[in-house]
Amino acid sequence: MSLVDFVYVTPNALFSAPFMGSFQSPEGGSTYFFPRIMGNRLASEVLLLDKKLTAQEAVNCGFATAILPNLSKGDIINYKEIPGVEKMLATDYETLVNCKKLLIGARDNKKIEEVCYNEQVALQESWYKPNF
Repeated sequence: MSLVDFVYVTPNALFSAPFMGSFQSPEGGSTYFFPRIMGNRLASEVLLLDKKLTAQEAVNCGFATAILPNLSKGDIINYKEIPGVEKMLATDYETLVNCKKLLIGARDNKKIEEVCYNEQVALQESWYKPNF
């Protein structure tokens, strides 16, 4: 979820990264993205203490874009109900693509690859520990 542009959630959504409880190392770039998205302290709570985030907490810290109040699990979403989507779709396509390329290009991709590799190595090592 850290690499998507928008995250819309149901009012009852919960987010967790239960790495510690399952005796596994964080993965998927979570040690890189979570602190940047939600701040160091909350990222530490989520990654080190298996803290679950409610939908509202996820929105407050920037992990989710917004709560769609009339949405329930399994509902089919009409894109017109998602804030801002019609405006984005009405934008010139080339302008939209250029903006997206610039957003992606602003990331430190080498650092992300390095972090993901290190997470993968640590995760695989955790699988061979007696606790797992």
